[in-house]
Amino acid sequence: MKKFLIGMYGGFDEAKYKRDFRQGFSGVEACMFPDRQEANKLMKRSMADGFKFGIHYPFLKKDTPYRDPFFISTDYTERKEAMECFGDETAFAKEKGAEYILTHFPKPVLVDRSLDLRYWRFAGDKEWMYTDTYPIELLKENLYEMFDGLSDISRRYDMQIVLENDAMSSVLIKSSFLEDLFQKYSTIKVCLDIGRLHLQEKLDSSFDALGFTTILAPYTYLIHLWNTNPVQNLSGGHYPVLPSQKPSEGWADVEGFIEIIKRYNSNVKVLFEHRSDLISDEELNECYFWVEQMFGGKEVQK
Repeated sequence: MKKFLIGMYGGFDEAKYKRDFRQGFSGVEACMFPDRQEANKLMKRSMADGFKFGIHYPFLKKDTPYRDPFFISTDYTERKEAMECFGDETAFAKEKGAEYILTHFPKPVLVDRSLDLRYWRFAGDKEWMYTDTYPIELLKENLYEMFDGLSDISRRYDMQIVLENDAMSSVLIKSSFLEDLFQKYSTIKVCLDIGRLHLQEKLDSSFDALGFTTILAPYTYLIHLWNTNPVQNLSGGHYPVLPSQKPSEGWADVEGFIEIIKRYNSNVKVLFEHRSDLISDEELNECYFWVEQMFGGKEVQK
């Protein structure tokens, strides 16, 4: 159970904490807190209750054009500002005692034209671009620049940096390029978002979610665990995983994903990145129990 976390988006929610957190859980992943006062509330509770926390960029909500840093923007100034901003955020996370800092990758998102964009939620049109409009050599150059910069930040602040998959382009998957980057820059780790991987497979016939998971499982630090289908994702997705959700009915093969990840990395952390308000207390217990059993644990303590 030390591998399990819950999410806190937009502030420290006392009611959610009391309902979702369990004795023995590792901690909390925090994102988009409104101010330092709310961040301090999390840190005080962390010290009082003895749990750790990680940061889903940004820790504090920012008045910026984009939520995520545009590390591979084709505009040099935009890339430079993104790296500087992320470095400042990492320093702040380190100061506050965070265990890791995570951001979405890649940004802007590279989209194959085969992806059905009607069901993929972007914050705005500038968040993505078609893969075939980004010259491959420029992309490789900017990705190396990105990983080199993040590796330097990780060393400078002694902080684990984690990259969470957004939509993944075939240009990054159907070669060894992405895997080569994680091998070379070993301080940078992966977050596999199961809901997004499943959704992309449903919306893009060329994408093999379990195959992609097999490639990146050895470099995975964290799983974001939730379930969805394309129609549900329009209204927010993030449904808790339950054993009653059958892949034959459009749900993710949660057991398949976890079996692959465990094969390469038994120490991976698991964030329940779900909307627990969508289910009953009994179903929430069932969710936790099922996932813990898949990792070889015992009954979850209520």
